[in-house]
Amino acid sequence: MEKIQQPYVALQINEIYVAPNDTAKVLGVNLDSKLRMREHMQTVTRRATKQCVALGMLRGLPPVAMKQFYIATVASKMDYAASIWYKIQDRGQFAEKMLEGVQRLGARMVNGAFRTAARVILEAEAGLFPITIRLRLKIMRYT
Repeated sequence: MEKIQQPYVALQINEIYVAPNDTAKVLGVNLDSKLRMREHMQTVTRRATKQCVALGMLRGLPPVAMKQFYIATVASKMDYAASIWYKIQDRGQFAEKMLEGVQRLGARMVNGAFRTAARVILEAEAGLFPITIRLRLKIMRYT
């Protein structure tokens, strides 16, 4: 049996038409109609990457201060509402893969390392938890 898609009708409120949208933003989390969280993860990754690049422009700070800036600005944006979106899409692999790239960039900015350095080494040198561990710790606090 084929699923018939119902046409969406625009809602009219006081002579203003409101068209339906594929996503809705609720408390900073972008929810799509199938709750796949891809839209949210793309938005979070884009914003966190911009924040990492801005963090990299700071010069003359010791790695300890850079780590504090990273955790306060970038990691907090990536981890926001993790108990909602983590492990929903592809058992978390999609989210982890996107966030690992941002974490690698952030660890590189904290250490001032070259681009060719491995993510695992950068995380260890910066004293950052890997994404999977950090997200699981965040979720365990609220369950």
